[in-house]
Amino acid sequence: MNYCQKEKRIHILHTDYKIGHYIKIIMDEIFGIENFKNDISRIKCNPKNFKRKAYGNIKDLILFYSKTKNNMWNNPETKYSAKDKEKLFKKMDSNGRKYTTIPLHAPGETLNRLPQNSLKEIYPPPGRHWRCSPEELNKLCRKNLIEWSENGIPRKIIYADERSGKKHKMYGNLKIHNIQAYRQIIKLF
Repeated sequence: MNYCQKEKRIHILHTDYKIGHYIKIIMDEIFGIENFKNDISRIKCNPKNFKRKAYGNIKDLILFYSKTKNNMWNNPETKYSAKDKEKLFKKMDSNGRKYTTIPLHAPGETLNRLPQNSLKEIYPPPGRHWRCSPEELNKLCRKNLIEWSENGIPRKIIYADERSGKKHKMYGNLKIHNIQAYRQIIKLF
């Protein structure tokens, strides 16, 4: 088990995947389940030479915790290429700004299924809920950042010139072999 701490009160615990779920329960007790931020599976080897009758032991587990909700996080992202921008931001507003839209609803039903005054007293589609709080929906309406689809569903407008890049989606292939690699992870905080 390898443990390191940064001044920003982020705790990173690197452990074997076989006991990772037990360690997580202990860490939840120490730091509080609300302070669990994320986990990463670290790929450590190729299982092709294992002879046992089971899947190969190819990964470790890294758990991230903070002591407070105000921890620092630097989003890992890749800058958009011209091709990315052309593919992702196909629409253009009356001022010539390129944009795309995303749904303001998500699967499942919650209390956020209630209609909002600024959203024309509409409900999200059946079996879905609003992706953000009523306050956030109202804020988007006031800023004219909602576009209505052809079938009357509100979608959030995202402008290309307000985005610096795309977030990294996959941490599962992260390979950590030494302290320099750990420092790369620490840069996220």
